[in-house]
Amino acid sequence: MSLLEVTAEKVKIIREFYYNLENYELEVALTDIFIIYSSEIEKKFKVKKLYITQPVRDYEIDAIVQDSNDTIYIQQISKSRKTRGKLGKFMNDSTLDKYTDLLDNNKYYRQIDRNIMTLEKSSNIKGAEVISCDALFEMIYKVWKYIGINGENKNAYKENIEIRSAFWERINAYRRKEKFNLVESYLKVMLSNHYSIINGDFELLKSIDNIENTNFSGLLTLSTTMTEQEKIKQMILFKTSIVYEGDFHEIYKDIENLVDYIIELTKNNLDKYLIVSRCRYISIKDKKSSEVIAYYPYKYRQKGVYSSHAFGYKCTIRDLENNEVVHSKIQESKGDIMTVKIDGVSKLIKHGCSFKTPIYFVEPDLNSESDLKILKDIFEVSRSIINRVT
Repeated sequence: MSLLEVTAEKVKIIREFYYNLENYELEVALTDIFIIYSSEIEKKFKVKKLYITQPVRDYEIDAIVQDSNDTIYIQQISKSRKTRGKLGKFMNDSTLDKYTDLLDNNKYYRQIDRNIMTLEKSSNIKGAEVISCDALFEMIYKVWKYIGINGENKNAYKENIEIRSAFWERINAYRRKEKFNLVESYLKVMLSNHYSIINGDFELLKSIDNIENTNFSGLLTLSTTMTEQEKIKQMILFKTSIVYEGDFHEIYKDIENLVDYIIELTKNNLDKYLIVSRCRYISIKDKKSSEVIAYYPYKYRQKGVYSSHAFGYKCTIRDLENNEVVHSKIQESKGDIMTVKIDGVSKLIKHGCSFKTPIYFVEPDLNSESDLKILKDIFEVSRSIINRVT
């Protein structure tokens, strides 16, 4: 019998877990599934090196795994179905030339295996193994059972995925800046985390992240007389300066104002909220549930004639209406790319947020008292919704 016939409820839990991940987090999470299933359950290989590529401009390669025999497994991972026509660069051997610094002695020409993993059903593609929909959920189920993921530790595993996503963005930033010693050091940490996960321990990266934050806070205390709020601000700005994909100094003042706003919004309460710097945005998460409440793209102030930026929230239009929160700048999401009319002009909304973000607040103005009030109301509704759901 199929997995669906035996454990339909477990498949529902698995499906919701992965659909609710951000796109980059999905790449991290499904690489886990492929590696653990292939190496630990089927005993096909032993992992020598793994790498999650950057969220954007990755040449359609989402992950690279090198085994002890120097076979290279490359992954394309997506929530939606894939066709060969969309995978030109992924199917081309020369694309790996962009990653030769990560591979030992260019031995990847010996053997390359391609894997495509999608939550939606995808057709077979010559030259690649396609694992999608029910077949993927069955693989996930076996991996979860193998490493002991259950209702009690599922959130701890999810938090590990989220922390890793931020770490991988940092590693890719170091690689772009040619800080290869740091890249190699962090790769060893990520490989150690991989083996910790296999043993059912999801706390390694959380511990390392806490140590880094504590050390950074301690250094600020030694060299300055900053308040706790000022130290938090400097820590967020430092992490952002590493992972931001553009010229950090070019929009420093905007990012600083955004960080000030976020700290004020969360009332400096890091026991309740987690503030995470990503390459395109800062997110605020509920610390208890590890769910994202809101996304704040760094380029929120940049407005063009035909494009604009927006904040993203994890509540719906209906949630807002039920709480009597209404504003002309609130727009319902229409997918990863959306066009809306602002003052009669059709504009492309750029947000860099999760594909699953239900609503956006377009062209936010942090100097406007009316905008600040409505933004606070939306945040409170979003916070209450994600807590109610979880």
